[in-house]
Amino acid sequence: MIGMGAPRTVAEPETLRALMSRAARIFEDTRNAMRTALVLRCESDSLRNRIGRGLSTGVHPRAPGPQQAVFNRLSAREIEVLKLIVEGKTTRDIASSLGIAFKTAAAHRAHIMAKLEAPNTAAVVREAFRLGIV
Repeated sequence: MIGMGAPRTVAEPETLRALMSRAARIFEDTRNAMRTALVLRCESDSLRNRIGRGLSTGVHPRAPGPQQAVFNRLSAREIEVLKLIVEGKTTRDIASSLGIAFKTAAAHRAHIMAKLEAPNTAAVVREAFRLGIV
């Protein structure tokens, strides 16, 4: 009785679909974990740099003086865009609301992130609240 009861070498279609689905979930989970790790790395690098500058100049990073300086560096339009970011608007929504081009809105967002030394939108919102802008 050769071949009877022998294990199959070809996977059943349902088993193959289940394996592919599981592999896709694992891939997505891994990608999300890598994104999170990258964001944390950027935030820690930014924090390390800010602390280092504060220690080397003798100024505490959260002292009232530098906060006001950051606020003064933002243009009126950037403050307007910042308020829309805090409201959860996307760059496309901001462009539409203000009647400006998408690239202009994206440039405002990039300038705000650079001036606030914020690596992502969550950090921008946190800084806006900390500075009392919103």
